[in-house]
Amino acid sequence: MRFQNALENAHLALKVLVIAFITSFLLNVMLVAGWFYAQAKVKVYLPPQVPPTGITLQAGEYPHTTIYSFTYYIWQMINHWPINGTEDYKKNIERFSSYLTPNFKSFLIRDYNERLNQGELQNRLRTVTGVNGVVFDQGDVQQIKNGVWIIRLKMRLNEHMNMNGNEIKNVEIEYMLRIVRYETDIKSNPWGLAIDGFFDNPKRSITTNPSEN
Repeated sequence: MRFQNALENAHLALKVLVIAFITSFLLNVMLVAGWFYAQAKVKVYLPPQVPPTGITLQAGEYPHTTIYSFTYYIWQMINHWPINGTEDYKKNIERFSSYLTPNFKSFLIRDYNERLNQGELQNRLRTVTGVNGVVFDQGDVQQIKNGVWIIRLKMRLNEHMNMNGNEIKNVEIEYMLRIVRYETDIKSNPWGLAIDGFFDNPKRSITTNPSEN
């Protein structure tokens, strides 16, 4: 009788050990899977000037300088027509489409078609640069809600004819652009940001050719 009880206790102990082993194995599998799928890299965006006292940033937090630099660069490149606006404008929209929301990309394509039909692109050369003497100001970036910002760019737009070099436009324009957090393929958009459209219509301050629109 004692032998039978001892045998049953041994079987029970074996079952407990087997259950404990299986449970431990499953937990280890889950931990390994969680480690494997965990984010391998953490993005931290540092401003160009770090004060001597240091800064405190959360992972994925965008300093205003980063958002401003992104907007300035992408908008400048979209409006850079070094050869011919007919080809360059459309090519730039496609080239930088990863940094545009679908709605704003559609808007720019419509704008391209309208300008093309009105003869505003043929043989046009365009550059957009920062206005002389204007530097970044914290007021140029306004966060209106989580992951959405309004950026003010003060830029000079210059257009020439590539046939004879005649100046067509030379104006200072204030752009108000809406920027959103845009998580997509990190290879095509490492910034994780996109231009979502105009917050307000561009405002012209100075023009050398009032007859031009």
